[in-house]
Amino acid sequence: MNHKEDEEAFKRDLKNIALTTLSSKLLTSERNQFANLAVDSVLRLKGSGNMEYIKIIKKAGGTLSDSFLAEGLILQKTIATGCVRTKVNPKVMIANT
Repeated sequence: MNHKEDEEAFKRDLKNIALTTLSSKLLTSERNQFANLAVDSVLRLKGSGNMEYIKIIKKAGGTLSDSFLAEGLILQKTIATGCVRTKVNPKVMIANT
């Protein structure tokens, strides 16, 4: 069965696959949340299938329910003493060297 043409059925299939994969005792209460995160991130690939575009960033502290799917790019930078902590509409250049 291929539900690729029926978006709702395809999404339901992906969620069932994710839920089966996440059948772990560690994710009992967050299982649905993580299944939705997985499905949404795969759907954002828009059929490219390149899982390298999905990055998982682990941060100390917080709980599993604090996990989220970010739009765009996450830039990790330590702010030096005396620098502005917030910049509105910054211009950022990303170089993949």
